[in-house]
Amino acid sequence: MLQLIQYMKGYLCIRVCGFSTERFINLCGNRNILLWNIQNHGEYYTMCISLKGFFGLKTITRKTGTKV
Repeated sequence: MLQLIQYMKGYLCIRVCGFSTERFINLCGNRNILLWNIQNHGEYYTMCISLKGFFGLKTITRKTGTKV
């Protein structure tokens, strides 16, 4: 059921790299931005995020010094 909702609302697969990627993930959790399929690739993380959550990342990326 969750997969159907994610498909209907839309989602993106993103790559996050930079200074504090773990803090980025924690702040997303604190702001109720859902992340799933998180994978660590050494220098960067890949993950999926909803479209609504993606547009709310601007302040988090500034605060943590990461690039999406």
